[in-house]
Amino acid sequence: MPYPNHVTVIRPMFEVVRDPLKGGHSPRLVYLTAYAILIAIRAENGKLTFHQQIEVDPTQARSMPILEKLGTAIDPATVLWGLRLDHAIGALIRVPRDSEEEERGRRSLLQILLGLGQEPIDAFWLDEGGGLDTLRQVDLRYDLGAEWDEPGAIYNPARLRQQLAGRAQAIWIAITLDRMKEQDGSEAIEQFLNWKKGDANDVK
Repeated sequence: MPYPNHVTVIRPMFEVVRDPLKGGHSPRLVYLTAYAILIAIRAENGKLTFHQQIEVDPTQARSMPILEKLGTAIDPATVLWGLRLDHAIGALIRVPRDSEEEERGRRSLLQILLGLGQEPIDAFWLDEGGGLDTLRQVDLRYDLGAEWDEPGAIYNPARLRQQLAGRAQAIWIAITLDRMKEQDGSEAIEQFLNWKKGDANDVK
């Protein structure tokens, strides 16, 4: 598969809670509490541009607005990259939606699901450890702050933003190095590191 010109790395974070069965719903409800996406677009001359978006809800009470922002941010023509995309998409489908917001939620999910039609790439297949061995190495090498072995710091929004940003960035780097020829991959990483140093990086 050729290296895609439009990539969106998705890294959502969920809270799973138990609730009595109501109206046939699952007793394990999923709430979308935060996400990071990293969009990488490659021009014909090989130049890459990046955009990172991070949303964190420390109240854990705004699943629908966050889901809507996530759906809006994903171009249907993009190629989705992530870690355990099957779990992520499955969890997004289980985010509760009430009757007033049902249509908004459906539109957002459709936008995300359309991205699955462009042959998504999952970091899970990068190594025998389910991708985490490779992602840990990338995190350490590039000092991304992903903290793969730590739980998401939901009660520390600044740290959580850094964790999610680092995890999305690590996924992009790991898959890029796996899919590109060595010289092309090195040039792509150099462009990423230059972007990361600049004002375009919105992680504070």
